[in-house]
Amino acid sequence: MKGLNKIKWIAGFLLSLILLAGCKDDGIDGGGDITDALCEYIWTTEYTDYDYGQVYQEYYFNPDGTGGEYYLYTNYGQSTEDEYYFNWYWDPGPYLTVRLNYENGSVLYFDDIYIAGNRLTADINGDTYLFYGTY
Repeated sequence: MKGLNKIKWIAGFLLSLILLAGCKDDGIDGGGDITDALCEYIWTTEYTDYDYGQVYQEYYFNPDGTGGEYYLYTNYGQSTEDEYYFNWYWDPGPYLTVRLNYENGSVLYFDDIYIAGNRLTADINGDTYLFYGTY
C-alpha cells in the first residue's frame, strides 16, 4: 500500500511539473501566460536612490511589444519627472529576461523576472527590485 501511495505522489508531482512548464509555451514569442501576466498590470516601485532622493517608477508592457516608463524623482523639495517609451521582447531562453529598447537607443534588461499575482521581482543593473501591479 505504501508503494502505491508513493507512485501516486510521484505521478502527481510529475503532472504538476508538466502543467507548470506548459503554461510558458504559448502566446506572443512563445511566452504565453508569463507574457499575459507581464502585460496585465502597470508595474510600480518606490525606493530611495544613492543620494537619498525618492524615486517612483511605473512600467507598462503592451502585448504588441511596446511599452513605457514613468519616472518621478524628488530630492530636497525639487521634483523631476520623465516619460520614456520602448519596444520590449523576451530574450531567447526560459522567459526570465525582458529586453527594453528605448527610443534614444539605450537598452535595459529586466533579469530573473518572477511574477506572482500582482508582484514582480527583477534584477536591473545588478539590483533586485520589487514592483506592485496596479490597474
